[in-house]
Amino acid sequence: IYQCDWSSDVCSSDLLKLIEGANTISISATDRAGNIGTKNIIVNLDTILPEVDITSQADGVNLNTPVISIAGALSEEQLVVSVNDRIAKVTELAYTLDRFNLNEGANSITVSATDRAGNAGTKSISINLDTVLPVIDITSHADNVYLNTPVIPVSGVFNEVVLEVTVNGARAVVKNGSYSGLFSFSGQNLTEGPNSIMVAATDIAGNKGNKVLTINLDTIPP
Repeated sequence: IYQCDWSSDVCSSDLLKLIEGANTISISATDRAGNIGTKNIIVNLDTILPEVDITSQADGVNLNTPVISIAGALSEEQLVVSVNDRIAKVTELAYTLDRFNLNEGANSITVSATDRAGNAGTKSISINLDTVLPVIDITSHADNVYLNTPVIPVSGVFNEVVLEVTVNGARAVVKNGSYSGLFSFSGQNLTEGPNSIMVAATDIAGNKGNKVLTINLDTIPP
């Protein structure tokens, strides 16, 4: 029921209860002569938050690329999407933001999707940027050492968690600690004369560091 102020031609009503989705509102006005005018409008009630997903990177991923693209999927169309307050490009049920800059270390990424009713859904992940090469030290032998044993073990340490360590291309045994670890390789063959030994380590972000030394094999008696 509307109450009208005839002096200002303004009418008001009690609050109308809407249901989720489209609501047809019919307004009728009757003047003192009995004439009736009507007006219909549709009011859409949307209280459901849009869903947003990040498909380009997994939560907690380690990368060594400082500039990346963020992309993902949306649960509905006609959304405004931002990635850490930068507006993304939306195409139907997908979004993309190119050239997102990461800082060294942990980066918090929050994607927000807002629909036409003002409902905002969010998704957050953490991306770790690591562009620092792992550092390796070979502790079993000094550089340019002379030996008379044709098969030797090679071992040493590294300064961060790694995926693998190789000795001249052959995989070594790795023992990771919290922030460092050990490696060992039991059967490195040497040839008579100088031998180049390269130890390479790959960390969880894909960075590769290496250490090279020379071991001289001398089995010829003087």
